[in-house]
Amino acid sequence: MTWVELVLLAISLSFDTFAVSVSGGICLPNCCTRWKRVEIWMSFAIFQTLFALIGLMLGESVIGIIGSFDHWIAFGLLVYLGGKMIKDAFSSQEEGEGECLDLMRRKTMVTMSVATSIDALAVGISLAMVELAVVKIVGGLGLIFLITALASIIGLRFGRFIGNRVGGKVAALGGLILISIGIKVLVEHLLA
Repeated sequence: MTWVELVLLAISLSFDTFAVSVSGGICLPNCCTRWKRVEIWMSFAIFQTLFALIGLMLGESVIGIIGSFDHWIAFGLLVYLGGKMIKDAFSSQEEGEGECLDLMRRKTMVTMSVATSIDALAVGISLAMVELAVVKIVGGLGLIFLITALASIIGLRFGRFIGNRVGGKVAALGGLILISIGIKVLVEHLLA
């Protein structure tokens, strides 16, 4: 997996965070303190990175057992997650969801941080199965943290201007990116 693919992977993971931050940004009052905004984006970034790390550690423990078909598992996980993101994006638009979230409440902030990070667990398992060098693993986790934090910062800041409708479209794009990376992993391993 190249550095460009790691960046794309981190970006695709951050789309849910961006969508939730946009929705939450609409509800944040103008008087929201800088520290509260930092707390919100740190929560998203830390949970996303932590879940990817946990998935990576789980993946390394099972890699010896499943090494001969790991590319199929990585492909299946990424395609499943990408498809789920696309399905959820369009079903939430049809059901009229999109109420804004009060991220000022710590319980809501943590719940949304965990909910947007579950995909990172499976991506971490997938990363373990493509056997990356340690530098790329550490770099990939750093990219996940930085890009998720940036997505949350941008979403919070411009939430009032972007609106709720963008969230579903952005999550669907993230799903397409995950599916594309899954297909590439499968093709690379089958042709190698």
